Amino acid sequence: MKSNTTLYLLALLIGGVLSLPSAPTGGAGTDPGGSGGSSTTTTTTTKKNVAMPKPYTACTSNSTFPVKKLTGLKGYPWIMEVFGIPLITTTKFKESGKLNHVASILAALLDNDNDGCIDDPNVERNILEKYVPAGASSTTIGLKKTVILPDNADISTDAASIAAEKLGYFFGQTLGKGETIPKCSGLKGTKTCVDAAIEELLHFVQNFGHSSAYNTVFGVGWNDKSKLTKAMDIARGKRIQTTPAKLSGYPKKAWYTYTDTTCEYGCQSMEYLWWGYCSYSGVCANRSGNTQYTEEFKLLKKADLKKTDKALYKLYSDSEAKTASYRLPTKPVDGTYLGCKTCKRTGAKSHGGT
Repeated sequence: MKSNTTLYLLALLIGGVLSLPSAPTGGAGTDPGGSGGSSTTTTTTTKKNVAMPKPYTACTSNSTFPVKKLTGLKGYPWIMEVFGIPLITTTKFKESGKLNHVASILAALLDNDNDGCIDDPNVERNILEKYVPAGASSTTIGLKKTVILPDNADISTDAASIAAEKLGYFFGQTLGKGETIPKCSGLKGTKTCVDAAIEELLHFVQNFGHSSAYNTVFGVGWNDKSKLTKAMDIARGKRIQTTPAKLSGYPKKAWYTYTDTTCEYGCQSMEYLWWGYCSYSGVCANRSGNTQYTEEFKLLKKADLKKTDKALYKLYSDSEAKTASYRLPTKPVDGTYLGCKTCKRTGAKSHGGT
């Protein structure tokens, strides 16, 4: 369940819905696959995936991420990096005391085992690979995929996005200050108070990382027919290309019934993957009883997910068991990141905190 700004922004990202000069081919927004269902819905690389490395010993000390001054971007004078991923923000967001919380959630989603390295090197490569607009010349300098942190999720970031591209940054995800609620993060969330930072940052990771690196598993487009979309088609009761406007538009047997018509098939896929994490990790357990959530996804507890949605559950359980060719986050995150300061894996990024 995303903010309007995020839905709008990511619609631009994914299907080339609007003619931005930097509209990519993959993402987690309103129409990742496009209503026409392109089978190439994610930004993939020609590099081969590598096998999952064994994790190093986990660390146990809190990390703090430095905030630096950014010049040349009106309204967004501050920047921090997490595993090389830029987060650009406003002064009010910086002064709210929430920045390290946001950075720590992103770090923990990427490094769920706290060994100081991004758990999946293929996800790392795809996220950090710079984005080059379609049709650009071979000499075009790529843009860093970036998280933008405005004061309010509903504030338009269009002007800032254009200016940011001139500085080498591509806005890939929006997260507002107001929807970032540390006291309700992770397992502390309730049916009336949740921290949207977890969902929005996971969309960034799974869109630019997992969906790009593992299209046969996490592809989101209508024609991808990935493990993810096949599972979702079952969860929705049948294969549905046009999002129903009412719950009655879904078969009675469905347990995933999102009715936001601006969220088309690819967006529905990415939202479904989020619900899998939320339920599997325990983050969603306390949301039961609020129809805002249960009318979208009924399986908010891990036991219910395991019993009813075996395919989605397996995507996460195989990762946790380390039998999958990929790594997804499976543990709850809450704004505390304990990862080692230095990643020992050759060629991999360290998180950049202290």
